[in-house]
Amino acid sequence: MRTGRIISVELSRDGTPLYTIKDSGQRIYYPCMPLSITGGMPSCFSSPSIDTNSSVVFTKHDSVNVYYIVGFIPDIDDLDTVKLDGVTSVIENEKSNGLHRSNDPDVKEQRDTVLMNEDYTTFHINDFHLENAASFLNLSSVSGITMQGFPKISMQLNEGGKFRVSMEGVAGNKVLNANPFLNKLFAYIDSLEAKVNAMSTFIEACTPLLSDTFTKAIAEANAAGNVAKATDLSNKLLIMQQASVEIATPLPIPSTQAKTDCQSTINSDILIP
Repeated sequence: MRTGRIISVELSRDGTPLYTIKDSGQRIYYPCMPLSITGGMPSCFSSPSIDTNSSVVFTKHDSVNVYYIVGFIPDIDDLDTVKLDGVTSVIENEKSNGLHRSNDPDVKEQRDTVLMNEDYTTFHINDFHLENAASFLNLSSVSGITMQGFPKISMQLNEGGKFRVSMEGVAGNKVLNANPFLNKLFAYIDSLEAKVNAMSTFIEACTPLLSDTFTKAIAEANAAGNVAKATDLSNKLLIMQQASVEIATPLPIPSTQAKTDCQSTINSDILIP
C-alpha cells in the first residue's frame, strides 16, 4: 500500500477517468483507477468523489502496470467535526493497563440525546457519514437517517415508479397535487358563490314585499284579537329581517381572491409529479 495525492485527471480513449498520483518522495504513478465497493457487473457500481489534490491510499495490480485507489485520507479539519461523546478514550484504556498521560480528553460516557424537531449537524464517530461540500447523508443509531442537499435534493422516479412512506407498515394516504386540487376545488366554490349571490339578490328584492305581507297579517291578527298569532308573526318577521341583513352582506372576499390566497401558501421548495 502507498499514499499520495492526485495531481491530474484525464480520460482514456473509451472515456474512463484515469488518475496520476505523486507520493511524498515525488514519485509518479500512472495509470491509477478507483475501486468500486459494490457491483463488478453491468449497471452496478459505486463511484467515489475524487479530484486533483485528493489524498489517497493506493496499491499496484499484481500482474499489470496499473494502480488501484483503495481509500482516502480525510482532511484534518473534517475529522475535527466528528464528535466523540459516549466513546471510551484510548487514554482511559491505557490507564487501565498501567500507562499514564498528563492530559485526559473531555469524553462523555453517554451519547447526547437528539431531539425530534431539530437538525442533526454534529456527526458522531459511530455514525455512517457521506459528505460532499454542502450535501451529506448520515446514518446514526441515535438520529436515524439525515439528508442535507444544496442546492437541492432530487428523488427521481422512472415512469410507473412509486415513492412510498410508511409508519408501522401502513401507507394508505396519498398526496394532493396543489395546483390541480385548488383548481377543481375553487371551480366548485365559484359555482356556490354564484348561487349565494343570486339568492342574496333574490331575497333582497323580495324582502320589502314579504315585510309588507307580514305587517298586514300581524295587523289582521291583532284586529281579530288573536294575540298569539300576531306575536308568532312578529317574531318571524324579526327573524326574516335579521336574516335578510346578513344575506345582503357581501362575502368578505370573492372566491378568486380566496384561491389566490391559498395558492400563496404553496411550498415551492418541494416539487412532486
